[in-house]
Amino acid sequence: GINAEYMGLWDIQNKVCHGQTSVKGRPAVAYDPNGVVFAVMSSGGILRLYDTRKVAEGSFLTSCGSPIEPLSLSFSSDGKKILCGSDAYTGAEQRKITGNMYTNGPDLEPSFTPDGKYITSGSQDGKLLFWETKTGSLISAKSGHTGPVKFVKFNPVYLMAASCCTSLIFWGNET
Repeated sequence: GINAEYMGLWDIQNKVCHGQTSVKGRPAVAYDPNGVVFAVMSSGGILRLYDTRKVAEGSFLTSCGSPIEPLSLSFSSDGKKILCGSDAYTGAEQRKITGNMYTNGPDLEPSFTPDGKYITSGSQDGKLLFWETKTGSLISAKSGHTGPVKFVKFNPVYLMAASCCTSLIFWGNET
């Protein structure tokens, strides 16, 4: 078995753990688009990158930021950027995007658009917010939900997205 203070990389077909790393608190985990690199961020703002083929060798990159509780982690579609949803992070950040964050509500999960040019998240007031990745500037806010929007996910092939609060909205290129 694996200890509750460790995160493991499992081969589900063969029921074998290929490696494990210690984590603090509730970690956020994401795979790159090619499924070769995975990122783990644990409480304390420690971000580690692993090669799935060499996980037993440990992480090939570690970045330490401010002590935070990560809420979500995701790669851009080109695998060159990692987005961490949290209250704050001061690691090797390229852009810090703030504004209209939840004060007393569910955790939000920001995401990249499929082309990586924009970051989107829900907001407490029921809007979808879009920021330009390069500048961090808020460029659009779309209304449609009646409650806080927790998730926004994009279809990687078609120009559409889905967002949800207590209801689900599908967004297409006409919206």
